[in-house]
Amino acid sequence: MNPLRFDAGVIVMYRGARYEIVGAVNLATLLTRNLETLKIEHLPIAEVLPDDVTLESNPESNSASNPAAHGRASDPSLIPKDLWDEANARFEIIKPLLDLPKRTRATVKAHALEFNRSVATLYRWLESYQASGEILSLVRDARTDIGKGRITAEIEAIIGDVIQTHYLTEQRSSVRSVILKIRRHCKAAKFEPPHDNTVRNRIARLPDVLRAARRHGRKAAERFEGKAGINHDGRWPNDIVQMDHILLDIELVDDDYRLPVGRPWLTALICTRTRMITGYHLSFAIGVEKNAIATSYW
Repeated sequence: MNPLRFDAGVIVMYRGARYEIVGAVNLATLLTRNLETLKIEHLPIAEVLPDDVTLESNPESNSASNPAAHGRASDPSLIPKDLWDEANARFEIIKPLLDLPKRTRATVKAHALEFNRSVATLYRWLESYQASGEILSLVRDARTDIGKGRITAEIEAIIGDVIQTHYLTEQRSSVRSVILKIRRHCKAAKFEPPHDNTVRNRIARLPDVLRAARRHGRKAAERFEGKAGINHDGRWPNDIVQMDHILLDIELVDDDYRLPVGRPWLTALICTRTRMITGYHLSFAIGVEKNAIATSYW
């Protein structure tokens, strides 16, 4: 077991979920990001565990090291060829990340974009493989809905092709037009078209950065991935604070004669990590230096 550290960027466990430490709120609380949901959460320091700790009371219940727990065969020869090939393909995707001496979230995000996968998916595969060291851990769980209907590979190919060539383009076609186009392709090939929600779900799973880059350009995608080498979010609260000036849409009047004296400027300091307003200043002039000094006392 590795010693528990509370530095920014360290991965910890809390109630079975993995979190990345953003910073310390106080001596008892950590500010963290859930690696599965990507939400910012506060965790009690006394209850977090190192990332290499596996919570289990029975070895048979460890789903990462025991493939049978998820309906997987423990012998590769018993696994269908398509599932085994898929597991090997997953391993080839995460292998470059496993070989890195220091793996950062930015690296994982760039790798996920390259292979059109979500960051959470890559972290899940990495966690499964590192827990067992076997490609078996990457085999997809056996389906429990056999006989209840499943989209064929041919229809999946049509859905994927239309999304790539019709939705992920600068023309920014609507989801509805994508659904109609998939219907036409399926009927032309004499396939039963998938349900509209199936197509919507496929589109919803697309990574935000991929969607923005293909439909709006690389500049639009930067708001999801940031610039290389620059952490605009900061490492902890108040690490990076940005200033914004707004001319308010109100007219102030004097106390005596109620005559208009002008529209005021609002200068606000915003913590990029927590999005909290750490200070503000009102004035009739937009003197940046003056307002910055007045706002900095929070």
